[in-house]
Amino acid sequence: MSTHHREELEAGRLIMPFDIFKEDDRTYWLISPKSRRRSAKVIAFHQWMKEALPPWAAPAASSDH
Repeated sequence: MSTHHREELEAGRLIMPFDIFKEDDRTYWLISPKSRRRSAKVIAFHQWMKEALPPWAAPAASSDH
């Protein structure tokens, strides 16, 4: 786990809702309930991620699986 994630988790500013962790330094994952994927807030945050993050860190394509 990268240092900045560990610091955020230890400080309580970030939570890890599941006991799984995927080590991947070049990808961000946007996860939301299937029922909320088309909500204005989720869409706006996804758009912000695409604009704010470097091209190699673009959010992975969503899946309905």
